[in-house]
Amino acid sequence: MPALHATDPRARPGSPATAGSAPAQEVALPSPRSLPHARALGRALRPLKRRAPGRELTELDEAATANAVAQSGVLHPVLRAAPEPWLRLAFVVDVSGRPELWERTADELYSLLRRTGVFRQTRRYRTDRPSDRLPGTGPADGRTMVLLMSDGLGPDWWDTGRGPLSRHRTAHGPAALVHALPLRLWPQTGLNAEPADTTAPLDRLLPPPVVALLPAALSDWARAVAGAPGNRTLRLRTGLHTVPPSWQQAVPQLSPEAHLLATHLAARDDLIIPVMQLVNSYVNGGTDLAQITELAVAGLLTPTTDGRPGTFVLDPEARNALLGVIPLSEHFACARHITEQLRTLAGRSPRFPAWLAPPTASGSAPLAWAPEPLRRALGVADPQVPAGREADSALPGTPRTRGQSAPTVPPVGPRRSSRPVPRTGVADAGGSERRPLLFFSYARQDHLASEVALNQFFHDLRDELGRLAPDIPPEELVFRDTERLRIGDNWEQQLARMLARCRTMVALYSPAYFASLYCGKEWTAFRGRVRRHEELTGDAVPALIPVLWKSLPDALPYEVLTTQYVQQGMGETYVRSGLRDLLHTDPLGAEYRQVVRVVAERILGAAGRRLTELPDFDLGAVRGYFPVTPPVRSAPTAGMVRLFVAAGRAPDTTAEIGSRTGGWYGAKPWHWAPYHPPRNPSLVVRAQQLLTAAGHTTIMDEIGPDLGERLDQAREDNQVSILLVDPWAADSERYRSALREYDDQNHPVTGVLIPTGTDDPASGPEHDALWAAVRGVFRRSWLRRSDPEQLFRVGVNSEDFDDVLTVMVTVARNKLMDDNFDWGDAGERADPGPGGAEADPAMPGPAVPARRPQIPAFLPEEADDPAETSSALLNPDGHT
Repeated sequence: MPALHATDPRARPGSPATAGSAPAQEVALPSPRSLPHARALGRALRPLKRRAPGRELTELDEAATANAVAQSGVLHPVLRAAPEPWLRLAFVVDVSGRPELWERTADELYSLLRRTGVFRQTRRYRTDRPSDRLPGTGPADGRTMVLLMSDGLGPDWWDTGRGPLSRHRTAHGPAALVHALPLRLWPQTGLNAEPADTTAPLDRLLPPPVVALLPAALSDWARAVAGAPGNRTLRLRTGLHTVPPSWQQAVPQLSPEAHLLATHLAARDDLIIPVMQLVNSYVNGGTDLAQITELAVAGLLTPTTDGRPGTFVLDPEARNALLGVIPLSEHFACARHITEQLRTLAGRSPRFPAWLAPPTASGSAPLAWAPEPLRRALGVADPQVPAGREADSALPGTPRTRGQSAPTVPPVGPRRSSRPVPRTGVADAGGSERRPLLFFSYARQDHLASEVALNQFFHDLRDELGRLAPDIPPEELVFRDTERLRIGDNWEQQLARMLARCRTMVALYSPAYFASLYCGKEWTAFRGRVRRHEELTGDAVPALIPVLWKSLPDALPYEVLTTQYVQQGMGETYVRSGLRDLLHTDPLGAEYRQVVRVVAERILGAAGRRLTELPDFDLGAVRGYFPVTPPVRSAPTAGMVRLFVAAGRAPDTTAEIGSRTGGWYGAKPWHWAPYHPPRNPSLVVRAQQLLTAAGHTTIMDEIGPDLGERLDQAREDNQVSILLVDPWAADSERYRSALREYDDQNHPVTGVLIPTGTDDPASGPEHDALWAAVRGVFRRSWLRRSDPEQLFRVGVNSEDFDDVLTVMVTVARNKLMDDNFDWGDAGERADPGPGGAEADPAMPGPAVPARRPQIPAFLPEEADDPAETSSALLNPDGHT
């Protein structure tokens, strides 16, 4: 079988020169990617996809042009600045340390940053090029992002503890330090950092945070730059670093993965980065540079001094100690695995030079074999085979039995499932039911809060199952609703069917999980299936496998407490705070991998005992063990809620984008976010998520001249309406007439909610003028802002918003149900119409708290006399 070598086998010292042997043929082999999780990293940058008015290009403002023509009668176009990406990018590569290890990673990262479309302009710099004009000298408009990638091993990091970025101005925009090394090696560099939860704006964090090349870390940092809602876990420098007496000796003991890789590399003399990545894909199941870098930082892997760039040599003492540890069969298996990897990568990856030679030309272990399918994929001719030798289609080292033909190339050893799971239903093309190993049960709120981390665990668990059970097709490993359900599927029926057929279930325990109605139904249904199997067979199969995602609440159902969710060997961080925190602090560390391995082994152990299947059942009728109490924020019945928005837009506001006067504005009214930092991308999104969690369906629209007609139509269709009004835009020309017309009409099932922004003035002339304008628009409704019905609320702050909106929708739904109920005809009610409630709603519905709503301190109590009301508004203390 022809063999592939990373270096010319005829040029190696001691290589045999067989007479008549053909010379080696130079070929180009596909190189594995060096950047792990590239797609997830690209998704993590989505919060930065903001757009701002440009400075060069313009576009036609259709609304302003139409308004100008209507007023002047002259056709004259009105132009506005065309939107463009918000940020420029300055990507700096610090080459003062060991860049030969991770420069290919830097190349792929820079290419990814350019392809995302997040940045309006990208430039790359190197710290060793005097001609490079490093960032910090451009326009100080806050829109130039500086990313410095370094390994923290250069002299600047040790001598000053600050590094190259400290020599350049960072006030021109956000900045971050991208660490090129794995997290576990950070303490041995001058660029160490510790995790810290913060909600502070990024411009207040000095020095800049240190970001790991991990989706969760990059997502937290991007959300911090964009001012996204919620807590972020950022890594901050731990202070000045000094060089230890021998920092290489301070490297902790090699991880088992790095040690295993070193034993395989000891038998090779072609140690270039792509070759070591391919070997690592067999040894540890991945092509990232974590273990390779670990060997280099520990001093076991050093660049050669013979002038061959990018070539490394293993420490001679370590190599002598490791030679012979790995049997020859393992080296053959590794070569077969790399052969299959090269076939997979052919035509889709960058290339590196290699040599194709007949078997007699090789004096050492080959990198891989070159069967005819691989040669065809690489586009190379067959090498000349010496006379008397027949070309063998079998890979060397492949065991055969007597009479057995040469086998095809199998993937051998640890592997990650690279085939995507098809988005099919629960039946295959032939109609037979699939019975996946695992039903993945999780809370939707956990997915929304930590999408990157939850997806990483799901994919890592699926890949580990594929590695441990290579005979099971990938589509039969795991069932997850987001990957299997298609448009038009009856999702409740499909979930019930898979709960009845999947061999095990993993439940991600968290406060949100035990507050979720359908998580309770899934857990209870599968728990009942386990009990039924035990009653029928006497075998107690541990098929319900809990995974601690976040710290649990104190009050849990007894049935839940009887199931163990931790075990020895899962690590202190997991036991203390759950898998989510472990993913944020060390997502590729040994402790996280151990948890994934333990869970996967537990799944396979339980799946092998074949749990009894259930007949089809109605999941909606299952009464779950949790939530223990009904959700507090629930409407009497699920129905349609229409959200109408009146808010400013970024081009219409006097301040630039990002101004906090009145809130944060975007290109559309529903981008308005009055609370800072916003808990959700906008107030409308926050309202939709709250109402959707309560079982409602929402429709969003902007307030327009036909507002009254649309509110009447919504009432006829058995829908309630909520007006979300920006107090800074209520008296604007766009909304004034429609809101005044609403105020003069009677809309009993419509609520009005007017928030006060976090940075709105709390007192003074500007505050008084703002709320006087609002009162001028809502002249009648203003008098009922303290009514017990609570359908008109003003000055709502961020802490009270959810409660106020929930009560408002509850009151409106109760009034709507009263309208539809025919009290004079034996309790029958009218048909609710499209989008309405169920045919038989539970009457009379949840009661609204019988208390007078608390009015914000900065708004006056209602006076009996209108003159007194105006005086009290302008003079809250009652003084003239």
